[in-house]
Amino acid sequence: MILENYNSVTEAITNLNISKKKKALSLITAIIFALIIVASPIAVCINLMIYNDYRKLLALLIATFIILLIFLIDVFYLKGITEGQVKHLECIYLSDTFFVAIVIYALLYVIFSLGVF
Repeated sequence: MILENYNSVTEAITNLNISKKKKALSLITAIIFALIIVASPIAVCINLMIYNDYRKLLALLIATFIILLIFLIDVFYLKGITEGQVKHLECIYLSDTFFVAIVIYALLYVIFSLGVF
């Protein structure tokens, strides 16, 4: 069911025939807005990495904020290019965020297993 919704929504987005200029402008705007929201917590976590006791916890927190950043970019970008013409965009947000989270946490697990932190 989710895959069917995902495919129908992506098809509806491609049927809008959005110009490349509008896509690029929406992407840049989305990145700026998402960075405004998420940049300061990431900076605080990076500055706290000097404490050896909490490095793994802070790395996990930074990974979570990166996932939040990607989620916000996805939301702002799709809202910007569709302008409310496509319904049920939340299946794309959740699917994309779920797959990105799996990849980022898997990479973090590999880094922890290698003993980097």
